[in-house]
Amino acid sequence: MTDKYLVFGNPVEHSLSPQLHTFFATCTHQDLEYTKCKVEEGKFKQQADEFFSHGGLGCNITVPCKIDAYNYADELTDYAKAAGAVNTLKKLSDGRILGDNTDGRGLVYDLKRLNFPLQGAKILIIGAGGAAKGILKPIVDCAPLSVTIASNSKVYVFVVSLLLIPGISFQLNCTLFLSVILITPSSNFGAVASAFFLPSYLLLSFSISHTEPLKTSPNL
Repeated sequence: MTDKYLVFGNPVEHSLSPQLHTFFATCTHQDLEYTKCKVEEGKFKQQADEFFSHGGLGCNITVPCKIDAYNYADELTDYAKAAGAVNTLKKLSDGRILGDNTDGRGLVYDLKRLNFPLQGAKILIIGAGGAAKGILKPIVDCAPLSVTIASNSKVYVFVVSLLLIPGISFQLNCTLFLSVILITPSSNFGAVASAFFLPSYLLLSFSISHTEPLKTSPNL
């Protein structure tokens, strides 16, 4: 029997997940069907129920459905709990749905593959949204010297969310910047740099330092 998988999201037409997973299945001699499903607003539970009731075994989740998937899951991994969001749902043998977040582990895997040092490093993460929460625990599991998260908006919520992450202890340091100069490559002009001066721009940063060895949760 052909295994059924898909990706949920909106928009989702641009997703290359079906091509990628079909390619991987061919390489590993797996019989599977991988499609994509556009989720209408407020319809995630209904569409997920329909997918799993018709033999679906698992799915990937992209924006804006990661919180819906988090609430949908019967069981959550430590990574999903730490992120407060789910990007992978798996149907277990007893019929329950397991929610996981693999964003951070995927990032860490690639960083290690590229020989990017994490253990003992000082790491800066710019942004405190869902993506930052998703990668934080896997990065801290690699025992960096410190992790600094800089954000102009969501840092307060982010600090509270840290308290929910198993195995993380941290020291909080805040720095306020009333003006920030951003110098970034412009996608419209190749390598030409664009500079922006932002007056009265509030930026908060804080560092997380582990004081004892952290336990790494097992992968699925």
